[in-house]
Amino acid sequence: MSLEPGRELDIAQLDRFLLLTREQAAALCQVSDTKFDEWTREDGFPILRGPHFVRIHRTELDKWLARRAVEANAHRPPPSVRRSARIDARG
Repeated sequence: MSLEPGRELDIAQLDRFLLLTREQAAALCQVSDTKFDEWTREDGFPILRGPHFVRIHRTELDKWLARRAVEANAHRPPPSVRRSARIDARG
């Protein structure tokens, strides 16, 4: 993935950017462009759309990802319950 012809995206350098391109943000999140596009359509996703640009606010993206992780984990039983369920299933 590159930013401009001949310039590779260096994920380690993204910490210095406040606003990310779609490609930079997807690479930082380690998800496909398709998955990232799905996220951008969710309510509350921190995206800035202009007439000729799309940018993602880095700090707000971090907050959004943290909230998403908390919400996803709230619906999962603790690891000890999942482990005992697997043991019971094997019988």
